[in-house]
Amino acid sequence: MNNKNKLTARQKKALATKKNLFESAIELFRKKGYYGVSVDEITTKAGTSKGTFYTYFKSKDQILLEQFKQYDIHHNIFYKKLKKYQSAKEKLLTFVKEVYVFTTKKVGLKIIYIIYATQLSYSKKNTFIIEENRPLYKIIREIIKEGQRNGEFRTDIEAKECTKMIVRCLRGTLYDWCLYDGKFDVIEDGMRFFSFFIEGIIKVSSTVRKI
Repeated sequence: MNNKNKLTARQKKALATKKNLFESAIELFRKKGYYGVSVDEITTKAGTSKGTFYTYFKSKDQILLEQFKQYDIHHNIFYKKLKKYQSAKEKLLTFVKEVYVFTTKKVGLKIIYIIYATQLSYSKKNTFIIEENRPLYKIIREIIKEGQRNGEFRTDIEAKECTKMIVRCLRGTLYDWCLYDGKFDVIEDGMRFFSFFIEGIIKVSSTVRKI
């Protein structure tokens, strides 16, 4: 049974209210930028009170945290679809492409720009974008480990370190996309660059096995 069916009417209303606040805030951020939007404007658009906003979000930056939760939920769902692929290489390329697709189609340039801008201004303890317990890191790490076990990927670099490199490739391409104001196809360019990265791992791995 779907867990949503087990919720009480009050719980469903609370989820709807939070969703309304989140979507109202994201829409305003896209139009006016993060710093150009106040909590009052968000609550006015959502048709709720300021007190209601603080019931669900401690501050505006919590809206961005909620956006990353949406990312994480999507990643976990999509990861289950990768079982049909035989090789770790296929799984990794497919997953990385989905990250780019979801970012461009569901999140958008303006929100990614805001996320990077606000994260750079936070103290280290509040920078959730680099938390390695997020599904993005966990999924990539599992795929790398699988590739190492079956001989596809090199083993002289730990899966944890390789995962960091991959996430940096992803983040770097998206950051460049922001710098260029979205004037290139981030999916096409990102996958072209990432394919080189993957082929490099495979070639080095093959050379090591031959030696």
